[in-house]
Amino acid sequence: MMRQLLLIGVCLAAASVMVSGAGGESVTTCSGTFAGTVADLAVAANGYCDLEGATITHDLSVGQNAILIASDTTIGHDLNASKPSSILTGFSTIAPLSGGSVRVGHDLIVSGSNAPQFAGLALCDTVVGHDLRVTGTVLTGVLVVGDTSQDFCSYSPSPADRVGHDLIVSNNFAYEFIDVGNNTVGHELVVAGNTTNSLGNYIDVSDNIIGHDATCATNTPPPSKDDPADGPNHTRHNNTCP
Repeated sequence: MMRQLLLIGVCLAAASVMVSGAGGESVTTCSGTFAGTVADLAVAANGYCDLEGATITHDLSVGQNAILIASDTTIGHDLNASKPSSILTGFSTIAPLSGGSVRVGHDLIVSGSNAPQFAGLALCDTVVGHDLRVTGTVLTGVLVVGDTSQDFCSYSPSPADRVGHDLIVSNNFAYEFIDVGNNTVGHELVVAGNTTNSLGNYIDVSDNIIGHDATCATNTPPPSKDDPADGPNHTRHNNTCP
């Protein structure tokens, strides 16, 4: 299902339109492929945006039921997605199995349920200056943050993520599986209150390097390794993730 998303919109033409924000500032709306430089960029509700070598000097916002694919892109401040359909970072639709890092200066936040619409997340090859948070999503596909071993991020040249402060994955449902792996986190890693479909699917939290604590709690099923090659998490302090 997520592999199919990599092909969505390849034939769409590039398009953008300038609109005025609440304070009179210009906001560019992305519809199709975008490779330019703007201050603020928005993906409208039900929209589609493929960022290929783009520079957003301030914020990127993603609306309800929208699709964002991003590669080799810099976002100066925040990436904020509210009830999106799908977000894939570190992938290129122009050249499969290639692409480049997505760099977010401050926070990357994905929140809210888009049920019963199709939805899935694969956040790969992403560098976040402060927090990366995925909270309260309901996904018909997968939820992947990093992970280099036979997973969706393996389609990215550099699968794992780097987070300057906290990486939080909490209170999400993914029908297929949840995988948080091989990431470097400056402060706290929290994977809590998440659920997958009970038919043999899993939650895996492995091979992360954490500057402070790794906390896993009240996940259903409890975290387990999906690959024999998966190793332990490495923390400076407490670790409650297997």
